[in-house]
Amino acid sequence: STHGLESASHAVMRGGCLFIYGVPSEGKSIPLTSHELFMREVTIIPSFAGSSTKTFNSAINFIANNESEFVSMIGRQVGLDDVPQELVMWNPEPGTRTVVAMGDY
Repeated sequence: STHGLESASHAVMRGGCLFIYGVPSEGKSIPLTSHELFMREVTIIPSFAGSSTKTFNSAINFIANNESEFVSMIGRQVGLDDVPQELVMWNPEPGTRTVVAMGDY
């Protein structure tokens, strides 16, 4: 999403990597200037990796049909602002994942 790209581009630290999975809508830009890329030494790694309407719909249907399994994998949610502290104090619950709430899409 445009909001996701914008949030990620502002959140990536100096010398960090911005991984983009999927294809943003045509005409959408990554909100980083070439000067910012150079000065912040940001690496951008895109991946098309099978992203298509068919694969996304298939994944959404699979998750919807197996929702209880996926819900059991989520340990907790944290806000984007809490990620730095989360990484420092990381203590995951076994068999779960922490979800970062990125805001409205």
